[in-house]
Amino acid sequence: MAGLLEKLGKCNVLFFPIISSSEFHFTLLTFHKIERKWRHYNPLRSLGSRKEEKCIDIAQNFVNIVEGWLEYIRPQAQEFLETKTIPKLVKQKEGPPTPAQVDLSPNEELTLNWILQNPYQFPFEDDTECAQQNSSSLDCGMFVMFYMDKIA
Repeated sequence: MAGLLEKLGKCNVLFFPIISSSEFHFTLLTFHKIERKWRHYNPLRSLGSRKEEKCIDIAQNFVNIVEGWLEYIRPQAQEFLETKTIPKLVKQKEGPPTPAQVDLSPNEELTLNWILQNPYQFPFEDDTECAQQNSSSLDCGMFVMFYMDKIA
């Protein structure tokens, strides 16, 4: 989650490509910071019950992990901002990484301020209007890249 602390402050949309290894299928989960919502794009929606789609379950589990991290970090955010430091594992030339207090980057400061000003849970939408691949094609990865390009 260290990368999220660096990226969330400076981005308006975060992209999380998802693969369901059991279905060998790619979908896209996005977090729209300004709209304050998660959105899931599936280029091959099933014809049956959408609640049973594994990709949606994977996306919702990921949302739960990120929102759990936001809930966890929020009580500590003010202290990090006041001290201008954050605990991190620092790589050593030899041996395992060691814990250390490291100066906050400007992007980490933006993220921590954003965390303090916003809730840690956001609505989840399954986009039902995104472009769809042919049911016999294997182009889901290309569609995910197409979605990312159009959203960006």
